[in-house]
Amino acid sequence: KIFLVLILLGSFIGEAHAAKRYWVAAAPGNWNTTANWSATSGGGGGSSVPGSSDSVYFDSGGNFKCTIDAAVNVKRFEMTNTFTDTVSQGANTITIGTSGGIFSGGVFLGGSSNITLTGAFTISGCAFTSTSATFSTSANFTISSGSFTHNSGILTLTATSTFTVSNTGGTTFYNLTFAPTAANATFTITSTTAITVSNKLSYSGTRTITLNTGNIHVTGNISTAGNTVTGSGGSGTLTIDGTGSQTITGNSSGGTSGLPNVTIKKSSGTLSLNSTITVA
Repeated sequence: KIFLVLILLGSFIGEAHAAKRYWVAAAPGNWNTTANWSATSGGGGGSSVPGSSDSVYFDSGGNFKCTIDAAVNVKRFEMTNTFTDTVSQGANTITIGTSGGIFSGGVFLGGSSNITLTGAFTISGCAFTSTSATFSTSANFTISSGSFTHNSGILTLTATSTFTVSNTGGTTFYNLTFAPTAANATFTITSTTAITVSNKLSYSGTRTITLNTGNIHVTGNISTAGNTVTGSGGSGTLTIDGTGSQTITGNSSGGTSGLPNVTIKKSSGTLSLNSTITVA
């Protein structure tokens, strides 16, 4: 009984430290300034800068640009549909916890450092430009409206999740990497508009990778050389339909990671096949 009481007490203490933080700057300002944060929407500034247990909100209570001038580590990051200005990442890392990233309004300008999520990521109205470094997520990835600009960066999916694109015109990713870390992973493609990978689609790590259901158009290269496990596959489809030269590279040093269904549909250019390639 004492042990259970201690667990509950620890939980209550953790909840007590968690807080909501609202951007309330009265002019363009910096993230790492207490005057720009409030405990309530549109409230008075002076609250602490958001920390790892806190949920962050940008809404109409502070419709001015936020420049991130320090490393960010928060539990939740939300740009609501009433926020109409800009959040700029710059050269600072952003880590978002289990409550995820929700981008429904305004403009997000990714910079040159990593963005990492352990919760779900959703774009539903925001004009989102990713980082030129690595954007990684271990939960569902959804674009329902708004836009995603790849910024020549890497999108890495690291755990079983659903990958959904349904915004008008579809979305193009520069580098898309499937890289399960803790366990074998299944990625379910449920998109209603086109997902396109323009530079490289990669498999990496030591876990199996299963792509189910949907279709990914690849106009660049495909490589499974970084994935050393035998298995993978899935009911999804990779459609190779670039107009220039493309290459599929398998693994020559162990492991036969299997691609799902493959459709070659090139109107021009050459497709080269390198090393051992397995189609499951």
